[in-house]
Amino acid sequence: MGQSSIELTVIEGYERDEKRNRIRIDSRSFKTINAVSGDVVELSGKKKTTAICLPLFPGYCDKGVIGMTNEIQNNAGVTNGEKITLKKSSPSKAEIVSIRPLVSHSHIDLAYLSDELKGVPFVKGDHLFITYFDQDLEFEIISAFPNLEPLLITEETIFHLIKI
Repeated sequence: MGQSSIELTVIEGYERDEKRNRIRIDSRSFKTINAVSGDVVELSGKKKTTAICLPLFPGYCDKGVIGMTNEIQNNAGVTNGEKITLKKSSPSKAEIVSIRPLVSHSHIDLAYLSDELKGVPFVKGDHLFITYFDQDLEFEIISAFPNLEPLLITEETIFHLIKI
């Protein structure tokens, strides 16, 4: 039996999900893709990306929509009002991840980076975000080992920082 997917219309995500790599869908969509809250889903817009799937607030149920923050919309190459396909995914554990900050920063504590990104699913090319000393930082995933997609950052993941 093949994996079920669903096509939904993108709406603006919740502010509380910013920089957390989360999307929101309704209970009918969860059933269609055989997922539960907290599962990782693969999103296919103009680009592919991944996110953690959580429930929509009740006012949006049964409307065929997916709540996505700007960060995830950019990773998927979609905007509000466009269609996106999603399906449940099973990411492998990332052992090594090479990242590039998009703005030069004098020092980044890789242990802090690892703690902030633990549990985040990704594909190569995704942009991930953290807050570091009250500064919002954006990183691009350059490469990862193993060379599979999607991957999940764990407490064992080793980061290599590529200087700009």
